[in-house]
Amino acid sequence: MPLKTCLLAIAALLCTTLAPAQTTFAEALRKGWISMDARLAAGFGEHALRLTLTNQYKKMDLLIPAGWHFVAEDTTVQNALTTQEVLVSLEKDQKRTLRLHAYCTNASKGSPHVDQAYVSKGAAEGNMKELAQYVHRNKIEPDAVQGAVWSLSDGHGLTGIVHADLATFTANLTGQPVPDYFVRNGYQPEPGGPAYSYEPVSVEGLFEHRTEKEESVSFGLYNAAGEPVQMFFEKKSWWAGQHRFQFTFRVWGFPGGEHEIRLSDNSGKVLGSKLVSW
Repeated sequence: MPLKTCLLAIAALLCTTLAPAQTTFAEALRKGWISMDARLAAGFGEHALRLTLTNQYKKMDLLIPAGWHFVAEDTTVQNALTTQEVLVSLEKDQKRTLRLHAYCTNASKGSPHVDQAYVSKGAAEGNMKELAQYVHRNKIEPDAVQGAVWSLSDGHGLTGIVHADLATFTANLTGQPVPDYFVRNGYQPEPGGPAYSYEPVSVEGLFEHRTEKEESVSFGLYNAAGEPVQMFFEKKSWWAGQHRFQFTFRVWGFPGGEHEIRLSDNSGKVLGSKLVSW
């Protein structure tokens, strides 16, 4: 073997030998190699959980997986699920503080205060694990994730997941139909108050239609009695061909229930429609 090749092989072997092996979060906790203090750092979502780790063993690369359950010490408030994988290097006796994305898994419980203490429950399994890892891999925006978590933990409808790809993934996980519209919830929890309240502010989605000729069309939201509630556009000139557009109807304060969105021509003839509800 040429000398240069031999030296490179020896260097690679030494690097492999000297590099600390990855230690799983589960093993480090189970064997008492690390101590942990977990507290709520902000409202659930981005950087919500403050995790302080102290290495009591030896130098390690600690792998914290996406999809770890934390239980609140106060049993009246929400538990949490992390959706972020982190690899952290720790020297012996070193203390480090991390901020992890975390989401509520108990919509029926109360909202915690900042510094609420949490303890480890363990790794998520099944659909919840799949969801957490999907969110991490695809870097889903934090404000889109909570609805998906609640669809698994609390049985909430998939129309509350205001992210098309995440809604499709969750539908496939659960065997439910993929929603073709979304309902944005405007409720903002306050510490000590309910974690969740249904206060729909908008119905959003994608509408597609093909016209065979040039014509003037209107698009709006109609109630169960067929009366217009809100128009998205009126008497808009369309050319012949395929049309595809995003719509948003503001529904804050409107009575809930089943409604219909319609595309119609100037005579009132319905060219296309879909049912929505909130």
